[in-house]
Amino acid sequence: MKIVLANCPPWTEKTPPINLGYLTAYLREKGHEVFPFDFNIEAYTLAKAHEKYIWSRDLDGRWIKDKLSFLRREINRWTGKILKTKAKVIGITVIYDSISVCIELAKEIKKRAPDKIIIFGGPHCHRGFISKEFLKHNFIDIFVIGEGEETLNQVLNKLEKDKQIDFCQGTIIRKKSKGLKKSSKKSKGSKESELIDCGDRPPINNLDSIPFPDYSDLPLDKYSKRQMIPILGSRGCISKCTFCQDPNNIRTYRSRSGKNIFEEMELRYKQGYREFYFNDLLMNGNTKALHELCDLLKKTTWHKHINLGGQMKARKEMTFELYKKLREVGCHQVMFGIESGSQEILNKMNKGTTVEANEKNIQDCAKAGILVEIALIVGFPGETEETFAETIKLIKNNYKYIDTIAALYALDLRIGSHVSNNIDNYDIIREKDIWYWHTKDKNNTFEWRLRLIYDVIKTANELGIKLGFDDAHFYFYHALRYYHIYKKQYDKSFDVMNDALQYLSTKVKKYQNKMLERDEIEKRLKNQVQEKENEIAELQSQKNKKRK
Repeated sequence: MKIVLANCPPWTEKTPPINLGYLTAYLREKGHEVFPFDFNIEAYTLAKAHEKYIWSRDLDGRWIKDKLSFLRREINRWTGKILKTKAKVIGITVIYDSISVCIELAKEIKKRAPDKIIIFGGPHCHRGFISKEFLKHNFIDIFVIGEGEETLNQVLNKLEKDKQIDFCQGTIIRKKSKGLKKSSKKSKGSKESELIDCGDRPPINNLDSIPFPDYSDLPLDKYSKRQMIPILGSRGCISKCTFCQDPNNIRTYRSRSGKNIFEEMELRYKQGYREFYFNDLLMNGNTKALHELCDLLKKTTWHKHINLGGQMKARKEMTFELYKKLREVGCHQVMFGIESGSQEILNKMNKGTTVEANEKNIQDCAKAGILVEIALIVGFPGETEETFAETIKLIKNNYKYIDTIAALYALDLRIGSHVSNNIDNYDIIREKDIWYWHTKDKNNTFEWRLRLIYDVIKTANELGIKLGFDDAHFYFYHALRYYHIYKKQYDKSFDVMNDALQYLSTKVKKYQNKMLERDEIEKRLKNQVQEKENEIAELQSQKNKKRK
């Protein structure tokens, strides 16, 4: 059966989307005709120079509908490309940042072709999010919950055979959608009059059985990192962190064998790729597979020409010898989800690690010659000035080993996370926005959490640790200003804007002074060069006179 798979902006512009690659390969192997479209890279390519910065900003993705003037025209064009395939089914991958664009695209498709079946899937198609964001949009026919390969294959088979679908494990089906059969089955956790929840599908246990991602129909020459390719060595996570929604979305951890990962890397190397970034929630969940991968890579002649990296958890199984082994086969960068320097907070987060293990892993990794990046979360319920001071202490004690603070967040109430689902247990008062919660004692507020972020930024700048975002101060002022607007505290918002402008003008003056200094140095050097050239000319003239 024909199916379109679409990826909407914003997404990374560096590499082809691995989700499209996996679904394309799997469904083609099952005999379906697949039309993959990466509309994100199309939008990025067509964006003007001053608009491209938006893809690198760590801001709410709902900007794109308002910020990019060409988006409406592009959605019309994308719809035309989709309808030209004559595919009955259109699958759209949804992440939090791309929600608004996905909705607009689905709406336009249904407007022009009401008989098409729209399927939403991806990381933000879980039950909590569907009930919050998508329930009212009756142009979305099916939601895929969890892994998409087997579920999509069964959906397509049912539609091809029966021309309708009333039940399929791993989906939530809209009852009244055109072309979809009404069902007598009771929904689970949804309004019975709207949706049929068909329950979870068991996960694919043998990940080695899944074909390697197929990127053959994507515009590979348009991605900015043409020698980089994503690798997914595992699915799920060995941790159950309370701030994260992934434990509810992907409940079982599974890993590919080191041999299977190696075979894909070997294929990609032959295709010209030299950088491999592991998209796993953690690339060291299975240290046995990691050892196997390293051993296989070390036997090749090409491991000296590659670069690999990803996100890891600080674990006792990660010895200095293993980090050294990783470095020898091309691992140049690792990011650790450190989150906090306080054991009390780590326990509340259910991180399953210790401050000592975090510090040992940071140091062993750095000593092995691998660049260390860390991620931090401030303001977790129970955070105090004292526990936060322990995070600052960890940074100061390990600044020689930390290359970059790659991610720095104030805790948000992510839909589907344990914290969000159990706010009473954490003494939290929820606001409409996931960022602006506060504790009942009002000691932990959004403004306070922002101040903690500012203190981390200040500490990093003082110690020479790089920050993994464009302009930390921009983030601080931007976030605080919009918080006051949300609270309708317009005077405070205006004051923040004034502070931001003052900071910006100071920064501009510093930049201008640097430019002036550079001009002065360049002018002085030119004068020195001119003086030397004059001396040489004078010496040459005297030399010529002596010859005569």
